[in-house]
Amino acid sequence: MKIPPAFLATLVVLIGFLAAATYYYRSQTSTETKRSTADSTFLADVPAVTSSDQGKIVDKLTRPATPRGRLSYPANVYVVKPLEGLFTIGNKMKMDWRLIKRANNISNENSIQQGTSLAIPKLSNETDYFRLEFRVDGSKASELNRAVQSGDESVYLDPVKVVKKEALTYFGVTESDDFSVLEQDQSRGTALIQVKSDLHKTNIGLIQPKEKGARGIWAILYIESRDNE
Repeated sequence: MKIPPAFLATLVVLIGFLAAATYYYRSQTSTETKRSTADSTFLADVPAVTSSDQGKIVDKLTRPATPRGRLSYPANVYVVKPLEGLFTIGNKMKMDWRLIKRANNISNENSIQQGTSLAIPKLSNETDYFRLEFRVDGSKASELNRAVQSGDESVYLDPVKVVKKEALTYFGVTESDDFSVLEQDQSRGTALIQVKSDLHKTNIGLIQPKEKGARGIWAILYIESRDNE
């Protein structure tokens, strides 16, 4: 049986039309699905949280303090250069100069001189408050740990007493303030002390750098200003 050419031509056209219609339908459905997904789905890479630019600037412009027999000492200290005042230093560190003044218990901002060492606070990624970070002198920690085990230097077994002994030169902390233990975990070797007065509120974090538990000494890890709460 011979198939007429006209029929074949019609069949080819029909098949082509059906294929085109199917492709169009699928493409439209896919586009609508993508639009629907885009309307209700978060579509972006989640950036990693990094340290603040202010903290990086402070790290670049400062150095650790000299231990000078202290168990813990500021990790970021800036030595005042000729003709510098707190306002200039604050601009360098990308912070309010008055924060540096409070951090160092400076009563007169015009009294600082060339060569003065200033502890510089950094913005904490954990709390979004400014804090002074401290380093622990390992040799001093070992010395005090031996002394405590022998019955001496028992003040270092109490985090509040350590704060009263070693934090009185920062952020307006005085011995007459109210001291309270917000947290003390001897299994982790961490403690958080809050110091309050009518003029300030300060959180102080401590660690046990050697032995954990009741016979472990405490050392300051950071002093954080909470004055704007």
